[in-house]
Amino acid sequence: IQGVYRVLRGGCWKSLKDDLAISRRHRNNPGTVNSTYGFRCATDAK
Repeated sequence: IQGVYRVLRGGCWKSLKDDLAISRRHRNNPGTVNSTYGFRCATDAK
């Protein structure tokens, strides 16, 4: 069924190393909310 899932890319703060790449794809229902979903902002360390 088209449109049932949303694509999640990359990993979260508790992911295993192999799941952190942006090329990793996961799926979940659009209404699912939890503390591991969101986006990250980063900058180079000084």
